[in-house]
Amino acid sequence: MLNGFGALHGGATFSAADTAFALACNSHGRQSVGLTVTIDYLEAGRLGDVITVEATEESLKHKVGVYHIRLRNQHGVLLALFKGTAYRTSNEILP
Repeated sequence: MLNGFGALHGGATFSAADTAFALACNSHGRQSVGLTVTIDYLEAGRLGDVITVEATEESLKHKVGVYHIRLRNQHGVLLALFKGTAYRTSNEILP
């Protein structure tokens, strides 16, 4: 998923971060949906990189959760920072 300059495509980076955000904010058994998200691209991923995506829950309240997602390559270089705010519905997620 490289762009025309041989770097990891921003859409692929965003999709990986958004997936981690969805998994993190829906991990408490209540359906959550994104309210706002932002991403900062800090370094370009390259062909052959192994990307690790890590989600951190910064705040969890009754109706809102805030998450930071970090994407790093195999050398620990921070490629992107993603922040997501989720609205927590009252709908339970069925097992």
